[in-house]
Amino acid sequence: MKHPAPVPRDTGYSSVFTSDVPIVVQHTRLDSRQAENALLSTMAFPVPS
Repeated sequence: MKHPAPVPRDTGYSSVFTSDVPIVVQHTRLDSRQAENALLSTMAFPVPS
């Protein structure tokens, strides 16, 4: 078994991050299902409380 397990193809997925302190999470996804690869990246930013 691979750790972490790969995300199955043709299956939607999401990520949930929890923390008891403020954090910033950056997510990048590479769609490599075809020759013309697509890279999607987002950057979160802290919001003052």
